[in-house]
Amino acid sequence: MNIVIAKQAISLLLFYDKLIKMSSWKNFTSYFQRVEGVILLLASLVTSTYAVYIISPFFDLEVDAYFSFAGLAFLNLAAAVLGLRIFLSNQFHPRWKWGWFFIALAASANVIAEFLWFYTSEVLGIEPYPSIADIFYLLYYPLVLVGVTIMPFERQRKGERLVFILDLLIVLVFGAMILWNFILITDSNGLQQTWASFFAFSYPVGDLLLLAGILAILQRDTEPNARWSLVYLALSLGVMALADFLFAFFESLGISYSISPINALFMVSALFLVYSAARLSQMLFVEDQPISPIFDTSRRLLRLGLPYVAAVMGPILLFYVAESSGQINLRLRILLLGTAFLVCLVMVRQYLVLAENDRLYREMRHLATTDSLTGAYNRHFFHESLVREIQRAHRYKKTFSVLIIDVDDFKLINDRLGHLQGDAVLNQISRVLTVNLRKSDFLARFGGDEFVIVLPETDLPGAQVVKDKICRAVAESPIINPPLTISVGLATYQPSMSPEQLLEQADLSLYQFKRARSKPSHPLSDH
Repeated sequence: MNIVIAKQAISLLLFYDKLIKMSSWKNFTSYFQRVEGVILLLASLVTSTYAVYIISPFFDLEVDAYFSFAGLAFLNLAAAVLGLRIFLSNQFHPRWKWGWFFIALAASANVIAEFLWFYTSEVLGIEPYPSIADIFYLLYYPLVLVGVTIMPFERQRKGERLVFILDLLIVLVFGAMILWNFILITDSNGLQQTWASFFAFSYPVGDLLLLAGILAILQRDTEPNARWSLVYLALSLGVMALADFLFAFFESLGISYSISPINALFMVSALFLVYSAARLSQMLFVEDQPISPIFDTSRRLLRLGLPYVAAVMGPILLFYVAESSGQINLRLRILLLGTAFLVCLVMVRQYLVLAENDRLYREMRHLATTDSLTGAYNRHFFHESLVREIQRAHRYKKTFSVLIIDVDDFKLINDRLGHLQGDAVLNQISRVLTVNLRKSDFLARFGGDEFVIVLPETDLPGAQVVKDKICRAVAESPIINPPLTISVGLATYQPSMSPEQLLEQADLSLYQFKRARSKPSHPLSDH
C-alpha cells in the first residue's frame, strides 16, 4: 500500500512539474505573479489532489463532503473571476467579453448551488435533492449556451449555416433518444409530477444544451489564437455532460453509487473552464501556440463525422431496446441486426469518403497557398492573411508588424551562377528565415527575390529585434560563398491603416534602409 501511495505522490509531483514547464517557456515567475497564473496553478493543485485523495487509503466519506464542496466552489469561483476579468478588459472584442460574461454567470450559479447543497446536506441534515440548489445548477446550462452562441466566429455561408442546423438537429435527436430510454422513461414510471420529476427531466435537457454547445464549437471556425480556448471550453462541456449523465442515470435507477468520482469529473470540467479563460486572456502563454495540422484535421473529421455516428447509433439503440424488452422473435432480431449492420457499413464508407475529400482539400489548399519554390506562402494568400490580421488587430485592440526583405545583389547571382543556383539560394534563405521566426509568424514570398513577414502582436521595437536577428542569421549562414546580405524594411500597424498603406510604409522603410547604409557590392560583381 505504501508503494502505491508513493507512486501516486510521484505522479502528482511530475504533473506539477509539467504544469510549471508548460506555463513558463521563458519566465514562470513573471506569470506566477499574475492573478491568472496563481488561480490556474491553485485550480490544478486542487483538482489533482482531490483525484489522488479519492483513490487513496486515507479517503473518508465525511471529509470528502467538505473537500468536494470546497474544491467545486473554488474552481467555479476561479472560472467566474477569470471570465469577469475578460469581460472588464478593454483588449477583447465585445462578443468575446459578453460571451464570457454569461459563462462567468454560469460558473457563479454553480458556486451558489454548491453552497446551498452543502448547507442543506451538512448543516440542516436534509436530503439535498431536490432543493433550491438544483435551480441554480440548472441555470448553468442556458447561460453557458448563450455565452458560446455570443462568442465571435468566422462568418458562415448560407449553405454552411443550413448544414450546421441539420447536424445540430441530428445530434440533439439522438441525444434525446438516449436520455428518454435510459433516464426519463424510468423517472416517468416511478415518480409523480413533483419537483423531483421536474429536475429529473430538466438535467437531461440541460445535457442536450451542452451537446448543442459542443457542436456549435466544433462546427464553427475562429481565429487560430482563440482555438485552444475553445478546445478547453468544449472539453469542459463534454466532461460536465458525462458527469451529469452518470448522476442522472444512477439516481433514476436507484442504483447505489459513490458520488466522489462524479465530483471529480465536475472538478475536471471546472478546471477546463479555468484553462479556457486563461488561454483566451493570453496571460498564461507568451506566444501563441497554434493548433497542429493533425489536430486541425481531426477536428474537421470529427465535426463532419459526429452526425454520422449519431445516425449509426440510432438503429443500434433500437435493437438494444427491442432485445431488452424480451418481445422480439428471431426473424425480427435478424432484420434489426442486418439493418444496423448495413447502416454501419454505409456510414463507414461515407466517413472514408469524407476523409479522402479532406485530404484532397488540404492538398489543393497547400498548392493554392504555397510558393512551390521556397515552401513559403504565396503573395495571394499573404494578402488574404494580411487583411485578416488587420481585422484581428482591430478586434482585439492589438498591433502587429510587417517586414519586407530584399536579397542584395540577387541579379548578380542569377547572372554569374545561373538561375538554378539562384533558385537554390532563395530556397535556403526561406529556410533560414523560417528557423528564426516564431510559429505564430507568417512568412511569404512577395515576388522575385523579395519576402514578406507578418509578426503578430509585435510592436516597433520588437520588430526591430527580429529584423536585426534575421539579418545576422542570413549573413552568417553558409548559403553561398561569399556570404549574402539582405535589406529589410519594417512597418507597424496603426489603427485605420489599410493593407496598401501598411505595405507602402514598409516598402518606404526598405528604400530608406538601402540608402542609409553604404550598399555593399557583392564580390561576384568583381568577376
